[in-house]
Amino acid sequence: ELKRVVPIPGRTGERRWGPNPNQDDGDGEEGEEAEEGDEDGDKPARGRKPGKSEGDLSWVDISLDDWAKALEDVVELPNLRPKGDKSRSESEEKGGKVFKRHGTAVNREIIRKAYKKGLAQTLIEEDEDDDQTPPGIIRRGLGLLNERDWAVRGWQPVKEPEISAQVTMIMDLSGSMGDKVPTMKRMFFDLRAILMRKYKKIEFRFISFDSEAHVFDNFDDFIRSKLGGGTSYVRALEKDLEVKKQFPPDKFDRFTAVIGDMEDHAGAEFQQALENVIAESQFVTAITLNDRPDSFGLGTFFKELHEREPYFGHAEVIPTESYRPVIFRKAFKNPER
Repeated sequence: ELKRVVPIPGRTGERRWGPNPNQDDGDGEEGEEAEEGDEDGDKPARGRKPGKSEGDLSWVDISLDDWAKALEDVVELPNLRPKGDKSRSESEEKGGKVFKRHGTAVNREIIRKAYKKGLAQTLIEEDEDDDQTPPGIIRRGLGLLNERDWAVRGWQPVKEPEISAQVTMIMDLSGSMGDKVPTMKRMFFDLRAILMRKYKKIEFRFISFDSEAHVFDNFDDFIRSKLGGGTSYVRALEKDLEVKKQFPPDKFDRFTAVIGDMEDHAGAEFQQALENVIAESQFVTAITLNDRPDSFGLGTFFKELHEREPYFGHAEVIPTESYRPVIFRKAFKNPER
């Protein structure tokens, strides 16, 4: 069940399952300040370089691919347009069994047939010197199997989505986010894992922001960025429009996912910037992480936009610790299950 796939929050020393998106390579050493960012805001100017300690030992790590397999049915990108000049790619998926000698053996099926043939031979010959225990009967039966008795796992081609998609992830690292940042990073980590597993042709770009916006091509740099200043969703959304210019709409379906507390004094300007991004996108989603009352009035705007605009989705994670990956279904307006 999707609701059972969940990163478990807890205190240091408690076991939590899954890849840890908030784990650096260790604590930074004194004096190892990161380099200053450039004028265009490509990198944040704060934070430390990774150190050499073992990191957070309260996580039981599993591979990204295994985690993505557990999550891959959670969300689908809506409003995808098949590209006529692209041929459909195929992958393979387990599909029952076939009978031949080459492949991954289905041991239970082979042993069942070996026991059946070995038992028949034992009853026919009635040789008291033969080993009549179940292992002995199976050994005898294995020598009697023919090619049609050897069962191996069957594989069948599975169509993959015929798309070229570009996804921008926008992360609010303003000072007001505080202790919600680890959950937000977990959400981006899970969403990226889901989409990488499900779609083979996706270009990601990442934007973190406080009062300034910073663009990343690399997810690790994005997830480790540290800011903490004021808030300007407008700057982040304007930066997203710049990013989208690199991916023409005749070749790419363009998506944006914004996660943050959605607190911005530039209310009307924020709303207009968001609608500008929606106009240039196949779909935009905004997820609110905020336990405080909606003092900026943006919650009502998001709910109205969610109802009015078919290619905009909004969801809330309140309280923050209630996060489950299934929230992405609502955020992307996927059908209820």
